[in-house]
Amino acid sequence: MLKRQIGTLFLVTCLILTTVPAALGAQNTITVNPTSGTNAQTAINNAINSVASGATSSNPGYVLLSAGTYQISAPIILKSNVVLKGAGDSTIIYATGSVCNSEGSPAYVFGSGVSNVEVSNLQFKSTATGPGDGGHGDYRNCIKLTSSTNSKVHDILFTRYLYGDGVRIGKSSGISVYNCRIKSSGHDGVSFLSGTKDSRMYNCYVEVQTNTGVRVDNCANIEVDHNTFTGSAGSGWCCVELENTLTNVNVHHNIMHDYKGSSSSAGVGNWNAKGSISVHDNVMWNVSPYVEVGSGTNVLGPSDHSVENWVAKGYGYGSLGSASGTKDTATVNPTSGTDTQTAINENAVTEAKVTEVATTNNKTTVNENAVTETAPEQKVEAGNVSLTEKKVTGIVIDSRLREASPDVVYQDKVYIDIGGRPGVGKYRNLLLFDLSEYSDAENITNATLSLYWYYPDGLERPEDAVVEIYRPAASWNPGNVTWNSRDAGVLWAQPGGDWFDMNNVSQGDTPYATITLKGSDIPDNRYHELNVTDLVKEYVSGEYENTGFLIKTRTENADYVAFYSSEIEDENKRPMLNIEEKAVA
Repeated sequence: MLKRQIGTLFLVTCLILTTVPAALGAQNTITVNPTSGTNAQTAINNAINSVASGATSSNPGYVLLSAGTYQISAPIILKSNVVLKGAGDSTIIYATGSVCNSEGSPAYVFGSGVSNVEVSNLQFKSTATGPGDGGHGDYRNCIKLTSSTNSKVHDILFTRYLYGDGVRIGKSSGISVYNCRIKSSGHDGVSFLSGTKDSRMYNCYVEVQTNTGVRVDNCANIEVDHNTFTGSAGSGWCCVELENTLTNVNVHHNIMHDYKGSSSSAGVGNWNAKGSISVHDNVMWNVSPYVEVGSGTNVLGPSDHSVENWVAKGYGYGSLGSASGTKDTATVNPTSGTDTQTAINENAVTEAKVTEVATTNNKTTVNENAVTETAPEQKVEAGNVSLTEKKVTGIVIDSRLREASPDVVYQDKVYIDIGGRPGVGKYRNLLLFDLSEYSDAENITNATLSLYWYYPDGLERPEDAVVEIYRPAASWNPGNVTWNSRDAGVLWAQPGGDWFDMNNVSQGDTPYATITLKGSDIPDNRYHELNVTDLVKEYVSGEYENTGFLIKTRTENADYVAFYSSEIEDENKRPMLNIEEKAVA
């Protein structure tokens, strides 16, 4: 957001794809192009193996699939710390009915025992021609993860018709499935199967076919939220299937409407389900029965059957931010509504949940309010008298980076959130202050960034939040910046933002400033200060271009916190940059 009008930041540096040292024998990023034939998986797997050899969780390898059709005859095999990313709906993984139909080859994209993998921006097609081509079975799934951890599947289009599950997950933890459009799969749209925990499906559109939209079977700490389920194929039996022993399963803020199955047309179906199951704040119409298992209050049979209206109220696909071309829609603010508790680990520790407002347009709000300044402050020093002028510098921009919505631009929010949420992802923030009125770095005696901590209100956290400040490595456009990109069509070299630490080390871990908010502490609704004098002086001196502050937490694991942004109405809670200058009398 803009607090004084400035021109768009021009990006003058080109994206350079980084590579790991040659001694490791691998590139960090490899682009694969489609070719004729039926063995496209060979080139893709070779690329995955190459980037995986030097990849780590903090420096993953990337295999980028260009637009086109990739016909496979065997699985694409995932490796730990590798991102497999297409160009969107135009990148198609295609298979015939005989492909991946065995225990050793159970899915078109398959990961076993992997961690920190990501699959996104693809479309799946097959030679199936109708609902009858699908059915029960462990094979011919589009994506399968087993015994895997901390991985993401997002922005996938599953096209009619398919043979097996869209995403099948077993014995895994920390898996997120989001921003997907499942236009009928051959069995379950998404399945969380025995032994899976700490995982989430959200912001997906699902047309139910053959069995269910999502199945949760013998799992713990599973969240199914903000999805839209429907379907008129006359097959399947429920939108959400809950099965066998379940612990801390939370189904909320979904839309289930106009579903017609075969044996049943249920919203939330029960298959021998037992345990701690919460089904609340969902909207349902033209499904029957509505809810067969789970406790909670839902909106059943409303007179308003407009999906768009309910999305605008914070329910269903599109209400958490845009995916796959859907227009972003505002939802409830971070401190209101009933969607306030999310299970995040096996011990049922809960974390208050922030619901976001997102935007994908290229406009930045301009606020013409004057910059607030304080009166000069006199200080007496040994040997002479000096005047120290203390100013509150007007904030120009703050932009939010959200790993779970890596291509969504977030603006006009009332909060700055950072840290990590298990099963959801990481959050970082960019801040930029106008320093043009300062010309002499030597006159600056102190610069303090003050952030007002308010969230999660009244709750402890599993881990300490060690807040850190780094220097963004390049300029970024507030109208286009996201987790993946710093401007339209210009990727960060590292998703989540590129930075230098105070030793000028790229992606280094020595911050310019840091404070620790202990996990046992609860938000105290006051300012917390970070000494950013060195970084501000580097900007004012011209040593580096003013690219602002990149704010993150050290571990980004169960340490999520939020501060008020400059959009908060109470100006006494907005971020401040206090700069003190000296002038000898």
